[in-house]
Amino acid sequence: MQSHGCKPMASSTVRQIRAITSGVLNAAVRWDWIASNPAKVAQRPRQPPPQPNPPSPEQAVRMVKKAFQLDEAWGTLVWLVMTTGMRRGEVCALRWSRIDLDAKA
Repeated sequence: MQSHGCKPMASSTVRQIRAITSGVLNAAVRWDWIASNPAKVAQRPRQPPPQPNPPSPEQAVRMVKKAFQLDEAWGTLVWLVMTTGMRRGEVCALRWSRIDLDAKA
């Protein structure tokens, strides 16, 4: 078989496409456009277990110090993420209007 330069899709891409397609087909079922969702029988590619590689405490300290040297706001953000373990979505959802620095809790 001749290759046309196409690479196989990553499993994460296939999972995303399947999730979107399944959602669309679920809506089609709700709207009585189709009788059942054929995506329900499609197998999802296995998701590999996470392989976290966190920095050592010494590396984390160096990263925070360097971030503060570059910019105080950047250093504050890096420190916040390192000390709380916040995820990207949680950090993006932060709003100054919802922070009360005088609260005792």
